[in-house]
Amino acid sequence: MTMLKKQLIITQTDHDKLVDLVKNGETSWFEDALQKKIILDKLATAKIIPDSDFPRDIARLYSTITLRDTIVRINHTYTLVLPNETDGKSDRISVFSPFGFELLGKGLGSSFTWIFKTKRKYFLVADLTRSYSETFAY
Repeated sequence: MTMLKKQLIITQTDHDKLVDLVKNGETSWFEDALQKKIILDKLATAKIIPDSDFPRDIARLYSTITLRDTIVRINHTYTLVLPNETDGKSDRISVFSPFGFELLGKGLGSSFTWIFKTKRKYFLVADLTRSYSETFAY
């Protein structure tokens, strides 16, 4: 059985910024060379939308995303940031981490499955807001 992955939806600004950082950024931002290649491949095939037309209910860089674990019914909230902006805070997640990149382009109300170590988790995007703060170097 073949599983089809949805095409990444991304703003023009986020796309340009992320492509530049993947190509020219620090290698320590990625788990390994394969993760870097996966991100580049997904960005190469992404549906790019002008910032002014981008839907407000789709996660982009600096979105704050509340995920609902649908099994244990606990919410987890993350802000999607660049790797040098995580500051070791658990609520900020690097867009280049495997889980962070999975959140990019997710829509409000969408659900997905993720495997943490050996445990399968089921999430629903329960809330999504955009954060445009001066503290973020965009």
